[in-house]
Amino acid sequence: MDILDLLVTNPQVQQFLTSLGLSVAKEAGQKIGKWVVNSISTKLTHLQWFEEKRIEESKNTLEGLFIKKPVHQVSLLGNYWIEFLTFMFPEREVEINKLTENDCDYVAQRIFTAMCFEQLLLDTQCNIENIRYMTYFSGIQSRDYHYFDLKARFEQRFFDNFLCARVIDIMANSPLAYVNSLPRVVSDINGNPNTPSVLRDHDVIAVVLSRDPSNRTITRLRSTIRSVQETSNIILPRLILFTNQELLEILGSQNPKDRSTRLERKLQEVKLYRGG
Repeated sequence: MDILDLLVTNPQVQQFLTSLGLSVAKEAGQKIGKWVVNSISTKLTHLQWFEEKRIEESKNTLEGLFIKKPVHQVSLLGNYWIEFLTFMFPEREVEINKLTENDCDYVAQRIFTAMCFEQLLLDTQCNIENIRYMTYFSGIQSRDYHYFDLKARFEQRFFDNFLCARVIDIMANSPLAYVNSLPRVVSDINGNPNTPSVLRDHDVIAVVLSRDPSNRTITRLRSTIRSVQETSNIILPRLILFTNQELLEILGSQNPKDRSTRLERKLQEVKLYRGG
């Protein structure tokens, strides 16, 4: 299974696109669906990883989800697009008629980057399983939803732990602000320190950039991650950064073993991978 397969079979993406075509504002929904699918297809074409025929077939499959409107799915899907866009835009209320083409490009970029990271996890030999897209933890104190693009179980020799990935797009969010917020977020998820923690210090939170800022900002981001990790080391999971360039370079390798080795090295950076 590769990124194209992941895109056309992902249940949440399928439901999102189908519900756009079923929405009351169906013309706006279909326009949004077309913008998102076109943006994803353009990114795939520029990468030159796949034959144009396969990209076109995947594009047609995705477009068919919001152009064809199976009546029997209306009651099942309803306004699922609202839930999906709440996940994409947790900081603001989203109205389907007010989404811009730039908003849809952000949605496409985040979907595509999450699928790229999932592809990397699937290719590795690090005993990563139960990968889930579009997930969240509920805050014990705030009752807020803290969203992650991917969550997986990472098997270790002595214990299992979570690997959670949050895709950050610099067009919509500040990666520096997100990293600085993580001690508060993890504390809210875990709640009472006298009860078992949901996220522990041997879990992993991967910050994955869907677009890269300047080299200077990336340097500041790496420094901030080190600082936040050291300051909150007792309560915070291990933090790891994947720039967009780094993620695409790893996936650009034609050798799955090479991709697996490079991910293992990244995990070794945070002293988590125990191998063997």
